[in-house]
Amino acid sequence: MATRTILTVTGLPGAGKTMFCEIVQGNGFPVFSCGEVVKEETERRGLLVSAANMASVSLDIRKKEGPAGVSRRLIPRIERSGSLLVAVDGIRSLEEAELFKTHDAEVFIVAVHAAPKIRFNRIMIRGRQDDTKTLEEFKRRDLRELSYGIGNAIALADKLILNEESSEEFRGRATNLLKSILHK
Repeated sequence: MATRTILTVTGLPGAGKTMFCEIVQGNGFPVFSCGEVVKEETERRGLLVSAANMASVSLDIRKKEGPAGVSRRLIPRIERSGSLLVAVDGIRSLEEAELFKTHDAEVFIVAVHAAPKIRFNRIMIRGRQDDTKTLEEFKRRDLRELSYGIGNAIALADKLILNEESSEEFRGRATNLLKSILHK
């Protein structure tokens, strides 16, 4: 049986992880989202989907199930997909990337990065239900993400893509990056 390739995509909020994953999906590969796992669990608990509630649920999952608890919940979905290449949007630690390696997969960590001011402006524009609403909340969220170990995942990523220019330029470079991974 061929080895599955899992692209674990990491980066701080507003960096462009989802945009990178849209490129993956646009090339016919499934994408599984850590954020969706947390959102589903937040709703299952009867809580309003908000930045504060999702943060609390995310912390609770990691406390009860370990640093890779959120990603562990994606494994059955990935296996059911049958796809030999998938992306996981939003890993927060090296433990999450390592978890996938234990499931006979070749794992690439792809880090998407942008400066804080750029990311904050993007978050204010996109206005997702679970986004922070103020600069102070944004800074606290970054610190919480860093406490999960996201900085280590970014620092030790196999591929790093900077997203500080236009979305068209980023999409072009993301497409080229995906092609380079596919033709390894």
